[in-house]
Amino acid sequence: MDLWKKQVHIAIKELTEQGYQPVVLRFTDSHYDTVNDLLGEVIDAEALVIAATYETSIFPYMQYVVNMIAQKIASEKPVLILSSYGWGGIAGKRIASILSQAGFKVVDIIEFRGLPAGDTEENIKRRVKEFIKILQA
Repeated sequence: MDLWKKQVHIAIKELTEQGYQPVVLRFTDSHYDTVNDLLGEVIDAEALVIAATYETSIFPYMQYVVNMIAQKIASEKPVLILSSYGWGGIAGKRIASILSQAGFKVVDIIEFRGLPAGDTEENIKRRVKEFIKILQA
């Protein structure tokens, strides 16, 4: 299973089990949802969960998407970032910086190397549950 699929699947499962109905939009090498759809969903969303997988930076199309969110939507919505990396673990921090400067409340950045498994998978589940508690507060 692709990195982004596994990490997103774990987060979606936790959100769904707590009664949330996450809307999933994809921006990958092989599939791009429209930025218009994304912006419409972000406006209506209670919170954002962004999963980014790349080496030492933000995946270029995801960089564009994050910049569009930051430029077009002034919001204090909470954000959870999931970021897998192979080399340096920078993408999550860069996404957090962009969104924080736009007023979003970055609650957590979950970074891990490679495919989430074992302790990493449990860590994602635990931290998504903590994110949900913030939403419910």
